[in-house]
Amino acid sequence: MPTRQEVDVLITADHLVTMDETLGVIADGAVAVRDNVIVGVGPQSEILSSFKAPDTYGGKGRAIIPGLVNTHTHAAMTLLRGIADDIPLKAWLEEHIWPAEKRWLDEEFVRDGVRLACLEMLLSGTVAFADMYFFDEVAGEVANEFGMRALLCSGIIDQPTKTTKDADDCLQNAEMLYERFKNDDMVRPAIGAHSAYTCSPDTLKKSALLARKRGMPITIHPVSYTHL
Repeated sequence: MPTRQEVDVLITADHLVTMDETLGVIADGAVAVRDNVIVGVGPQSEILSSFKAPDTYGGKGRAIIPGLVNTHTHAAMTLLRGIADDIPLKAWLEEHIWPAEKRWLDEEFVRDGVRLACLEMLLSGTVAFADMYFFDEVAGEVANEFGMRALLCSGIIDQPTKTTKDADDCLQNAEMLYERFKNDDMVRPAIGAHSAYTCSPDTLKKSALLARKRGMPITIHPVSYTHL
Protein backbone atom coordinates (compact mmCIF):
# COMPACT_ATOMS: atom_id res chain seq x y z
CA MET A 1 0.00 0.00 0.00
CA PRO A 2 1.48 3.39 -0.98
CA THR A 3 2.65 5.61 1.88
CA ARG A 4 0.33 8.54 2.48
CA GLN A 5 1.91 11.99 2.32
CA GLU A 6 1.78 14.07 5.49
CA VAL A 7 -0.11 17.36 5.32
CA ASP A 8 -1.26 19.86 7.94
CA VAL A 9 -5.01 19.76 7.38
CA LEU A 10 -7.61 17.73 5.50
CA ILE A 11 -11.02 19.22 4.75
CA THR A 12 -13.99 17.12 3.62
CA ALA A 13 -17.49 18.03 2.44
CA ASP A 14 -20.51 16.75 0.55
CA HIS A 15 -19.76 19.14 -2.29
CA LEU A 16 -16.46 20.65 -3.44
CA VAL A 17 -16.89 23.62 -5.78
CA THR A 18 -13.62 23.89 -7.68
CA MET A 19 -14.41 26.73 -10.13
CA ASP A 20 -12.48 24.63 -12.66
CA GLU A 21 -14.16 23.73 -15.95
CA THR A 22 -12.60 20.27 -15.97
CA LEU A 23 -13.13 19.30 -12.32
CA GLY A 24 -16.49 21.05 -11.85
CA VAL A 25 -18.32 20.27 -8.58
CA ILE A 26 -16.98 17.13 -6.88
CA ALA A 27 -19.42 15.10 -4.78
CA ASP A 28 -17.93 13.88 -1.47
CA GLY A 29 -14.81 15.96 -2.09
CA ALA A 30 -11.74 16.73 -0.02
CA VAL A 31 -8.85 19.19 0.07
CA ALA A 32 -5.35 18.63 1.46
CA VAL A 33 -3.34 21.61 2.78
CA ARG A 34 0.36 21.81 3.62
CA ASP A 35 2.16 25.01 4.70
CA ASN A 36 -0.95 27.05 3.79
CA VAL A 37 -0.84 25.70 0.23
CA ILE A 38 -3.51 23.44 -1.30
CA VAL A 39 -1.64 20.32 -2.42
CA GLY A 40 -4.56 18.01 -3.19
CA VAL A 41 -8.12 18.39 -4.51
CA GLY A 42 -10.44 15.56 -5.45
CA PRO A 43 -12.88 12.88 -4.26
CA GLN A 44 -12.52 11.89 -0.62
CA SER A 45 -11.63 8.33 -1.58
CA GLU A 46 -8.64 9.63 -3.54
CA ILE A 47 -7.46 12.38 -1.17
CA LEU A 48 -7.84 10.42 2.07
CA SER A 49 -5.93 7.48 0.61
CA SER A 50 -3.12 9.77 -0.58
CA PHE A 51 -2.71 12.11 2.40
CA LYS A 52 -2.84 12.01 6.19
CA ALA A 53 -3.08 14.89 8.66
CA PRO A 54 -3.32 15.49 12.41
CA ASP A 55 -6.53 17.48 11.85
CA THR A 56 -9.52 16.81 9.60
CA TYR A 57 -12.40 19.28 9.33
CA GLY A 58 -15.74 19.25 7.56
CA GLY A 59 -18.38 16.55 7.41
CA LYS A 60 -21.88 15.97 6.19
CA GLY A 61 -24.12 18.84 5.13
CA ARG A 62 -21.18 21.03 4.16
CA ALA A 63 -19.66 22.47 1.00
CA ILE A 64 -16.14 23.66 0.23
CA ILE A 65 -16.04 26.76 -1.98
CA PRO A 66 -13.32 29.23 -2.99
CA GLY A 67 -12.90 32.22 -0.69
CA LEU A 68 -15.42 35.03 -1.20
CA VAL A 69 -14.44 38.59 -2.12
CA ASN A 70 -16.05 41.70 -0.62
CA THR A 71 -15.73 44.15 -3.50
CA HIS A 72 -16.72 47.29 -1.59
CA THR A 73 -16.64 48.04 2.11
CA HIS A 74 -15.73 50.64 4.74
CA ALA A 75 -14.33 48.09 7.16
CA ALA A 76 -13.73 50.31 10.19
CA MET A 77 -17.34 51.48 10.06
CA THR A 78 -18.36 48.20 11.68
CA LEU A 79 -17.96 50.24 14.87
CA LEU A 80 -20.66 52.65 13.63
CA ARG A 81 -23.16 49.91 12.83
CA GLY A 82 -26.65 50.83 14.04
CA ILE A 83 -25.77 54.43 14.87
CA ALA A 84 -28.54 55.57 12.49
CA ASP A 85 -30.77 53.40 10.30
CA ASP A 86 -33.65 53.79 7.83
CA ILE A 87 -33.10 57.45 7.02
CA PRO A 88 -32.12 59.27 3.78
CA LEU A 89 -28.44 59.16 2.84
CA LYS A 90 -27.90 62.92 3.18
CA ALA A 91 -29.25 62.99 6.75
CA TRP A 92 -27.43 59.77 7.61
CA LEU A 93 -24.10 61.27 6.54
CA GLU A 94 -24.45 64.88 7.63
CA GLU A 95 -26.37 64.42 10.89
CA HIS A 96 -24.96 61.16 12.17
CA ILE A 97 -21.92 59.58 10.46
CA TRP A 98 -19.76 62.64 9.80
CA PRO A 99 -20.28 64.03 13.34
CA ALA A 100 -19.47 60.61 14.81
CA GLU A 101 -16.31 60.39 12.75
CA LYS A 102 -15.31 63.89 13.80
CA ARG A 103 -15.65 62.82 17.42
CA TRP A 104 -14.12 59.34 17.41
CA LEU A 105 -12.04 58.78 14.29
CA ASP A 106 -8.35 58.06 14.88
CA GLU A 107 -5.85 55.27 14.20
CA GLU A 108 -7.01 53.20 17.17
CA PHE A 109 -10.65 53.42 16.00
CA VAL A 110 -9.68 52.24 12.52
CA ARG A 111 -7.46 49.44 13.80
CA ASP A 112 -10.17 48.09 16.11
CA GLY A 113 -12.89 48.47 13.49
CA VAL A 114 -10.93 46.74 10.73
CA ARG A 115 -9.98 43.91 13.09
CA LEU A 116 -13.66 43.33 13.87
CA ALA A 117 -14.53 43.51 10.16
CA CYS A 118 -11.81 41.00 9.25
CA LEU A 119 -13.06 38.58 11.89
CA GLU A 120 -16.61 38.86 10.55
CA MET A 121 -15.48 38.48 6.95
CA LEU A 122 -13.40 35.39 7.71
CA LEU A 123 -16.32 33.84 9.58
CA SER A 124 -18.41 34.26 6.40
CA GLY A 125 -15.70 32.76 4.17
CA THR A 126 -14.53 36.12 2.82
CA VAL A 127 -10.78 36.20 2.22
CA ALA A 128 -10.28 39.48 0.33
CA PHE A 129 -11.86 42.94 0.44
CA ALA A 130 -11.77 46.36 -1.19
CA ASP A 131 -11.82 49.13 1.41
CA MET A 132 -12.27 52.89 1.25
CA TYR A 133 -11.89 54.88 4.46
CA PHE A 134 -9.31 56.76 6.54
CA PHE A 135 -5.89 55.72 7.90
CA ASP A 136 -5.53 53.24 5.03
CA GLU A 137 -2.06 52.18 6.13
CA VAL A 138 -3.57 50.92 9.39
CA ALA A 139 -6.15 48.89 7.45
CA GLY A 140 -3.30 47.41 5.42
CA GLU A 141 -1.41 46.41 8.54
CA VAL A 142 -4.51 44.69 9.92
CA ALA A 143 -5.14 42.88 6.62
CA ASN A 144 -1.61 41.50 6.77
CA GLU A 145 -2.12 40.59 10.43
CA PHE A 146 -5.12 38.44 9.44
CA GLY A 147 -3.55 37.08 6.25
CA MET A 148 -6.25 38.66 4.07
CA ARG A 149 -5.89 40.26 0.67
CA ALA A 150 -6.97 43.90 0.53
CA LEU A 151 -7.41 46.60 -2.08
CA LEU A 152 -6.97 49.85 -0.13
CA CYS A 153 -8.73 52.72 -1.89
CA SER A 154 -7.26 55.97 -0.60
CA GLY A 155 -10.23 58.31 -0.15
CA ILE A 156 -10.40 61.43 -2.32
CA ILE A 157 -12.88 64.17 -1.37
CA ASP A 158 -13.00 67.95 -1.73
CA GLN A 159 -14.28 68.83 1.73
CA PRO A 160 -12.12 68.81 4.88
CA THR A 161 -12.03 65.61 6.90
CA LYS A 162 -10.48 64.49 10.17
CA THR A 163 -7.24 63.66 8.33
CA THR A 164 -7.16 65.95 5.26
CA LYS A 165 -7.92 69.58 4.47
CA ASP A 166 -8.76 69.29 0.76
CA ALA A 167 -8.57 67.07 -2.31
CA ASP A 168 -4.90 67.83 -2.97
CA ASP A 169 -4.11 66.67 0.56
CA CYS A 170 -6.04 63.46 -0.18
CA LEU A 171 -4.06 62.89 -3.37
CA GLN A 172 -0.81 63.33 -1.44
CA ASN A 173 -2.02 60.66 1.00
CA ALA A 174 -2.73 58.39 -1.95
CA GLU A 175 0.84 58.82 -3.15
CA MET A 176 2.15 57.88 0.30
CA LEU A 177 -0.14 54.84 0.42
CA TYR A 178 1.22 53.75 -2.95
CA GLU A 179 4.81 54.01 -1.71
CA ARG A 180 3.93 52.11 1.48
CA PHE A 181 2.30 49.09 -0.20
CA LYS A 182 3.50 49.05 -3.82
CA ASN A 183 5.57 45.90 -3.21
CA ASP A 184 3.25 44.17 -0.73
CA ASP A 185 2.17 40.63 -1.66
CA MET A 186 -1.27 40.86 -0.03
CA VAL A 187 -2.23 44.53 -0.02
CA ARG A 188 -2.66 46.67 -3.13
CA PRO A 189 -3.06 50.48 -3.05
CA ALA A 190 -5.80 52.16 -5.09
CA ILE A 191 -7.61 55.47 -5.58
CA GLY A 192 -11.04 55.90 -3.98
CA ALA A 193 -12.76 59.00 -5.34
CA HIS A 194 -15.72 59.39 -3.01
CA SER A 195 -18.46 60.44 -5.43
CA ALA A 196 -19.48 62.90 -8.14
CA TYR A 197 -21.21 65.12 -5.56
CA THR A 198 -18.18 65.37 -3.21
CA CYS A 199 -15.46 65.54 -5.89
CA SER A 200 -15.27 68.32 -8.46
CA PRO A 201 -14.58 67.47 -12.11
CA ASP A 202 -11.02 68.72 -11.57
CA THR A 203 -10.57 66.43 -8.56
CA LEU A 204 -11.89 63.46 -10.51
CA LYS A 205 -9.48 64.25 -13.34
CA LYS A 206 -6.53 64.50 -10.94
CA SER A 207 -7.56 61.20 -9.37
CA ALA A 208 -7.69 59.48 -12.74
CA LEU A 209 -4.30 60.89 -13.75
CA LEU A 210 -2.68 59.69 -10.52
CA ALA A 211 -4.23 56.26 -10.93
CA ARG A 212 -2.89 56.06 -14.48
CA LYS A 213 0.54 57.33 -13.47
CA ARG A 214 0.95 54.73 -10.71
CA GLY A 215 -0.98 51.89 -12.33
CA MET A 216 -3.47 51.92 -9.46
CA PRO A 217 -7.10 50.81 -9.72
CA ILE A 218 -9.69 53.54 -9.13
CA THR A 219 -13.11 53.24 -7.50
CA ILE A 220 -16.05 55.56 -6.85
CA HIS A 221 -19.59 55.52 -5.48
CA PRO A 222 -21.26 55.84 -8.91
CA VAL A 223 -24.94 55.80 -7.96
CA SER A 224 -25.24 57.30 -4.48
CA TYR A 225 -27.27 60.48 -4.29
CA THR A 226 -27.66 62.93 -1.44
CA HIS A 227 -31.47 63.00 -1.77
CA LEU A 228 -31.87 59.24 -1.19
